[in-house]
Amino acid sequence: MENRGGPFCRLVSRVKIICEIATFVVFYDGYPVSPGHALIIPKRHVASYFDLTNHEREAMNVMLQFVKQKIDERFHPDGYNIGINVNEAAGQSVFHVHMHIIPRYKGDVPNPKGGVRGVILGKQSYNVLPEKESVSPVGGTQNSKSYTLEHKRKEHGNAYLPWDDEADRLLCRMYDEGKSISLLSDIFERTKEAIRSRLKKLGKIE
Repeated sequence: MENRGGPFCRLVSRVKIICEIATFVVFYDGYPVSPGHALIIPKRHVASYFDLTNHEREAMNVMLQFVKQKIDERFHPDGYNIGINVNEAAGQSVFHVHMHIIPRYKGDVPNPKGGVRGVILGKQSYNVLPEKESVSPVGGTQNSKSYTLEHKRKEHGNAYLPWDDEADRLLCRMYDEGKSISLLSDIFERTKEAIRSRLKKLGKIE
């Protein structure tokens, strides 16, 4: 990698390089979150992932597959978190784009559910739905937790999450392209009833 004074240029001589091609270099993080934590870094000095060329993004994905295989062979992790920080508000402190490949191991945290949602404090764990009143077998009423978000999201990962404008536009476009309710349910990780309800609200079906 050319040395133009960037932080990774100074680091590269002191870390273990996993692999290198004309446009990218991959090495183990100098301050690993877990054993095998690696970084994929373009040689071109660019701050944001969104400023990479299409070719660079494709190359980064190829490198990701390669380095995962190497980490699997050496460390045998049970899972992965993969991420890129973009801008200071998202935690970026080195303004040369880099992808983190963080191996995960069973028991490395008490409860891993939610994964990268944990970047916002308090958002990693799903909340339990409010208690709902249900009818007892003899016709009376009783207060009970009929179900939880955790239970629902085992089947549908986005259950009860609010829709946003981008998701609405994508839903409408895919529906107009002829995709079935069942397929849309899988894509958006919501129940078929939720997809139908949203399409009705958006005026796509009656």
